[in-house]
Amino acid sequence: MAMELLKFVGPSENSFLKAKEVAKPIDESVKSRKISHEYLQILGETTNNLIFCLLDQNKNRRFTREQIRISIEEHVSQQKANGKKNSDLARIQTGKAAINYWIDLFVENQVFKKLQSKPVQFWRD
Repeated sequence: MAMELLKFVGPSENSFLKAKEVAKPIDESVKSRKISHEYLQILGETTNNLIFCLLDQNKNRRFTREQIRISIEEHVSQQKANGKKNSDLARIQTGKAAINYWIDLFVENQVFKKLQSKPVQFWRD
């Protein structure tokens, strides 16, 4: 019961779990999952919004940094193939540093959970 209370009150260290805590296996099929979320229509397609939408539409599914980056890259590729303007796609940064920055910021602000494992896993519940 106390653990549940901490989960909702949520001091920052509760966003980080240790590898000894049982983790669900990473779902390899999520690498190519299409990002589709109502926030994309409202807030537009930016790096941070795409990352949030990906994890929000797949609640409680664990992702690695690489899976998130691949999903963003695939989304951009699909948008290019669908004729989206390059000026619109320029708002989406697909580089490792940009993706890692946003993931870490979401963890820091307790939007995503983080499991210290190899590889590190992230999810939204």
